Amino acid sequence: MKMNRILRLLIMFFLLANYGCKKDDNPANSSTQETPTLIFPVNSSTNIVLKPALVWNKVENAASYNLQVSAQVNFSNIVQSYSNITDTSQTLTLLSPNTLYYWRLNISDGKNVSGWTKPFSFTTGKDSVVQINFNWISVEGSSFLMGSESGDPDEKPVHNISLNNFSISQYEVTYDQFDLFCDATGRMKPNDNGWGRGNKPVTNVSWNDAADFCKWVTSQTGKTIRLPTEAEWEFAAKGGILSNGFLYSGGDSLNEIAWNFTNAIGSTHDVGTKKGNELGIFDMSGNVWEWCGDWFDETYYSYSPSVNPKGPLNGTQKVIRGGSWASFTVPGGEGEIVVNGCRVTDRSNSDPSVKSADFGFRCVIEE
Repeated sequence: MKMNRILRLLIMFFLLANYGCKKDDNPANSSTQETPTLIFPVNSSTNIVLKPALVWNKVENAASYNLQVSAQVNFSNIVQSYSNITDTSQTLTLLSPNTLYYWRLNISDGKNVSGWTKPFSFTTGKDSVVQINFNWISVEGSSFLMGSESGDPDEKPVHNISLNNFSISQYEVTYDQFDLFCDATGRMKPNDNGWGRGNKPVTNVSWNDAADFCKWVTSQTGKTIRLPTEAEWEFAAKGGILSNGFLYSGGDSLNEIAWNFTNAIGSTHDVGTKKGNELGIFDMSGNVWEWCGDWFDETYYSYSPSVNPKGPLNGTQKVIRGGSWASFTVPGGEGEIVVNGCRVTDRSNSDPSVKSADFGFRCVIEE
């Protein structure tokens, strides 16, 4: 019996040494084998734009992602391939219309590469890109005096600025336009506050959201679309070279040209329903605050470049301009307006991640 016990122990040690403690050489069990979840386009989607943004979830241990797109389910014909992607989305170059495609991902943790995800499929539509009409208004470059000596401290000193030609959207970006971006990228649509969508200015969008929208439109059109610089915004709001020196964008009577606290009844209104300014641009005073591309510095005017300024190199807050449906006036002294975000020179700022019911934006296209 003792010999049998010894024999069983020897056999057990042998098995443990050769099998129980054997290193797992199967890469499917390594940490890199956690693969992303494909998000957009959802599997079997149809009528997808020809430059879609493919989106997936973030994997914690992933250093980068690799993406393949094929016209064959076995990926024998790779039509587009991307390596070392560090983001969780990738906008493709132009695909063929009315064509079935498959896409898949794997990840790298810097040492090992995972297996491929189960592929998703989508079928493109007939249109080359999403069509968004911005009604671009050409703004002839010139020199102008930026700021106000009678305004807030951050509006001083008044300083001379020279700008190149640019074009700016006639209206604030609407829900209809922003929703196209969301539909094309699988992004969650912003809340409309119960006020309706359609032709109302999009709200509850952060600076980051607005910048992503511009990047997406750029990818669709091949033209550089971006947020306006603060200087471009003020020059356009003042009416460019046609400026009449109004307090607000298009006039001195606030209710005539802007949806504000006294007439908006607590909500946004369809874009372009108030009087435009000298260039035919609408709602640069009131309706929604508009994100600009610049970082904010209250002392920036004291050291700003005089030609095409783009704001400080860094910061924590982004510039917002133009006031909103919630803006109001506080008269002081002999009727001087001392508080009103709708003034064309008024400056304000917010964290780029903030989303608000009175924050929106408009776009600029580089010429």
